[in-house]
Amino acid sequence: MSFIGTAPCGSFYSIVPNPAQNIVTIAPDERSVMAAKTGAGSLSAGSITQIKIYRSNGQILKTIQYPKTTKQVKVNVADLEPGLYFIEISNGNIKQTEKVVITR
Repeated sequence: MSFIGTAPCGSFYSIVPNPAQNIVTIAPDERSVMAAKTGAGSLSAGSITQIKIYRSNGQILKTIQYPKTTKQVKVNVADLEPGLYFIEISNGNIKQTEKVVITR
């Protein structure tokens, strides 16, 4: 399985903390905010419309939808076993996939 749509020109979103235990916060980084302000970014560059969490083998564990105006989300990862996961963040136009490690 390939992860499609790594954001052009670097990351548009950050995931903290990483490694995580119970909750991760996903928010636009400075580049995304700057692109949205200047009109250089894609539509809703600073928003989040969907999050998908994958196991390292590509199996989808969670899909969460958000309204187009969502700028930051907190995702509960307490139900995930410790290990490596991928979080795909989408705003409807771009997708970015980031690694996250769950520890206990």
